[in-house]
Amino acid sequence: KVSISYTHNKSILHKFRPTGTIEYDARLLSWKGKRVNLWTVDGRKKFDVLTSPERWKILENRRPGVKIQTTRQGVYLLVSCEISEPEVTEPKEFLGVDLGIKNLAVDSDGNFYSGEAIKKNRERDARLRASLQSCGSRSAKRHLKKLGNRRSRFQRDVNHCISKKLVTLAKSTGRGIALEDLSDIRNRTMVSKAQRGEFGNWAFYQLRMFVGYKSRRDGVFMRVVDPHNTSRKCSECGHVSKSNRKTQSIFSCVSCKHS
Repeated sequence: KVSISYTHNKSILHKFRPTGTIEYDARLLSWKGKRVNLWTVDGRKKFDVLTSPERWKILENRRPGVKIQTTRQGVYLLVSCEISEPEVTEPKEFLGVDLGIKNLAVDSDGNFYSGEAIKKNRERDARLRASLQSCGSRSAKRHLKKLGNRRSRFQRDVNHCISKKLVTLAKSTGRGIALEDLSDIRNRTMVSKAQRGEFGNWAFYQLRMFVGYKSRRDGVFMRVVDPHNTSRKCSECGHVSKSNRKTQSIFSCVSCKHS
């Protein structure tokens, strides 16, 4: 691990924590049923591997090479596995998903996935970050780095939960998933100064990637559609008008009166 690290950059002193991740190849680690045989500084040692029955099925297709990570909760094996993607055919019906900021996602079945928790977390972190930046001490800078990593992990966890629920719902009803293509949305949309922090931290692309790989894994067809006028178009008669959208939460078609 040390030699590989210095291969990339020899100009600085590299530091390693005693509990840092360790890479094991086929020479240093072998599997014996549900146990692993590790080569340690004290010789070969055998350990039991604890995981769910579903994971054991996945581990049958494991790739060589394992990383070992030590945390406060215990020692974890990080194993890469190859999973074959099932054949997917385009279904007749889709679960439409609208992405937003106030509600991170709203599906066509009327389920709301609120972004209130992320908003509160972001506002609290913003106040703490401003206080630490004004301090400027070495301790404050270390705290700032931890703060950024913590918010990233929190938002990633929320996106994982939402994507899992969407894919599970689509799979259970035999439908595909239709998502908005929000590429370059920041270049195409103007927001007020007060909304910049909220809009800039909107991880919609990450949510789309999570939905994508979970869909491929579970055999759910996913389609990306053009979001132009989707919030103004009536789902009954197809009439498009800015007047159809009375407020952020109310839609009422001026042509067929569908609401």
